[in-house]
Amino acid sequence: MQRVHGAFISARYSTDNQNPDSIEVQVTKCREWCHQNNIPVLGIYADEATSGMKDTRTQYEVMMQQLRLGIADTVVIYDQSRMFRKMTAWFAFRDELTAMGVNVVSVTQPMIGKDLRDPTNFLTEGSMALFNQIWALQSRQKTMEKMRFMARNGQHTGGIPPLGYQVVDGHLEIQEEEAAIVRRIFHEYASGKSYRDIIAGLNRDGIRTKRGNAFGSNSLHDMLHNEKYIGILTYGGAPYREDGTRNTHGKPSENVIRIENASPAIIDKEVFEAVQKRLSENKRQQGGRPPKKREYPLKGRVFCGECNSAMTISISRGEY
Repeated sequence: MQRVHGAFISARYSTDNQNPDSIEVQVTKCREWCHQNNIPVLGIYADEATSGMKDTRTQYEVMMQQLRLGIADTVVIYDQSRMFRKMTAWFAFRDELTAMGVNVVSVTQPMIGKDLRDPTNFLTEGSMALFNQIWALQSRQKTMEKMRFMARNGQHTGGIPPLGYQVVDGHLEIQEEEAAIVRRIFHEYASGKSYRDIIAGLNRDGIRTKRGNAFGSNSLHDMLHNEKYIGILTYGGAPYREDGTRNTHGKPSENVIRIENASPAIIDKEVFEAVQKRLSENKRQQGGRPPKKREYPLKGRVFCGECNSAMTISISRGEY
């Protein structure tokens, strides 16, 4: 494959309160290197607020796809850690670039990008990649300890607070206008309304989630299960993946912190328990299978007027 001569610049800043301006610093230094070496810049791919422990990320994947199409013969980075802090991800990246015949250059680490078949070069890059990952793991460990300390003291551990709350001096306090919406949702569900009816009413009245989006089944589901609304703070209930993101479907951690009366309650416990009971009952009902095979009179008799394909049958499950 004949490659287009030129460079892609890859930059990244992390989620650990790093200054977003670091992207501009990285790109500027990479541009200067390209100018000094008479290499045209063919594209800039910057991933913002993204952990270096992730194997993949949006802009990185776009860049790699362009490289696979034969565009650019060089990838310029600020340093190894700005590309990856995960050792295996770094070497997977290096292996693919080597197979494509693409060079990688670090503007602050000239030892990066040499032939990895040379044991000395491999040891150099491997050692740097190892220390990058150790640094990331240590930083995560310190952050987790800080979050657990905050949780034990009933403090908000970060992120956007649930609808109905605001953060004041590190603690959750009721935001009454939003709290009225939360009470409305809980009472409507407890009284027998379906997800569909509740969502329709909220959207009809122009009511939005904390992030300003229209309500959907997922946002309603998360709200109705949230124990913060009865004053219970839970931290560590969802385990973390290797890249630092929460695995909400994983097995609960053994070191869960659960503190009652950690925040002011918006929902009465009786209402909350009634909602949990109904959620549980509906979940059991939806988990069952039809008692017998269903007959579909139009199966095999309805066809698309354009492509002449048979129309398929889909089953819609009931709502919580």
